[in-house]
Amino acid sequence: MFDEDSSQGKDTQGAFAVKLSFDHGVSAVLTGEHFNPDEVEVARVIVADESKESVACGGSPVYLVRDSVMRLALSARRNALRTMSECTSGTCGEPCGDCDTCRAAERDAFTRVILGAMELPEGDLTERLRAAVSSVIGMTWADAPWEQAMTEEEVDEVFTETGTTKKGTEE
Repeated sequence: MFDEDSSQGKDTQGAFAVKLSFDHGVSAVLTGEHFNPDEVEVARVIVADESKESVACGGSPVYLVRDSVMRLALSARRNALRTMSECTSGTCGEPCGDCDTCRAAERDAFTRVILGAMELPEGDLTERLRAAVSSVIGMTWADAPWEQAMTEEEVDEVFTETGTTKKGTEE
């Protein structure tokens, strides 16, 4: 959630647009959009419109996730092979990093962080959804609101590492 009462002030970080995919269980998937701190209010309007269109076509709503959460999610994704993968096909029985088991561990670690910190519309339904999801998957909430906004280079690295095409760069 975006903390409007943060000591850093409102929207001091940018945000990534994320959808949920149900192809391999529940997975957080970047849409290719990143909004700078000064664009977050506009992003909320854009994301609301994209959500309506996506849901009308049978897809997931679009959610915003702040830069600091994305840093934590990527860190969890990088550490997943060591901590979560049950693969032993790599060198000396270590995870290989290329098989379905390894990719699932990375996807699950990334998604768990994202699910705990997506910006959801406020209201009773949101609170019930949070309670239901956290009781089923043991959701934890992770964020670092004091962190600075990501640079353009960091944003590009996020998209490269996750294999996401940044919107506006498609050919």
